[in-house]
Amino acid sequence: MAISEKISKIIWGQCAAKCCICKKDLIKKNEKNHKKIVLIGEIAHIVAAKPAGPRGDSKLTQEERDSIDNLMLLCSDHHKEIDDSPDDYSIEYLIEIKNKHLKWIENKFSQPKPWKLRFSIFFYLNIPRLSEQAARLNHKVDLEYFDKNSSLHSLGYELNYLMISFENTLKNIELNAIPLDDLILHESIVGRLVSFDRNDLEQKILM
Repeated sequence: MAISEKISKIIWGQCAAKCCICKKDLIKKNEKNHKKIVLIGEIAHIVAAKPAGPRGDSKLTQEERDSIDNLMLLCSDHHKEIDDSPDDYSIEYLIEIKNKHLKWIENKFSQPKPWKLRFSIFFYLNIPRLSEQAARLNHKVDLEYFDKNSSLHSLGYELNYLMISFENTLKNIELNAIPLDDLILHESIVGRLVSFDRNDLEQKILM
């Protein structure tokens, strides 16, 4: 029994056409004819398709061996590597690799969640940007005491008036960020915001 066309399409879609190990794009244009698209990925078995194959000593039926749960998408180099080194790539390890890849895809393509914050200490205020936020939220802002040519630390008591002007805006600001618990370290997350609860973070550090 071979892998069905339907299951093959599901694996390519599930893995986002990327190698589960190196994240290499597995769809590319033909170098001579850019109108042609080439699939350079390979669907690999976790438990081998046959009992004599890598990690093939299993009670799985042939149908189970060719099922979605036992398949992953790899580049040709990593497909060869896992099959040439079955002791280094156990069934459990490959399942873990696949699950991490699926979680990575979920993080990469899903929308970050709103992060509710309480602002209490300020070292810098971007007044023009805050004014834009206030306008977006239909908040009235009184900048009578603000001189745009002055630094914040030079405002003295006038800084209190400025903070009061933006109080409602600061209370309602939401940042979109990836929750720390859902984070998988990879180069694609560089520059993205991460959200966390201070108490939860302190607990993780203590552990």
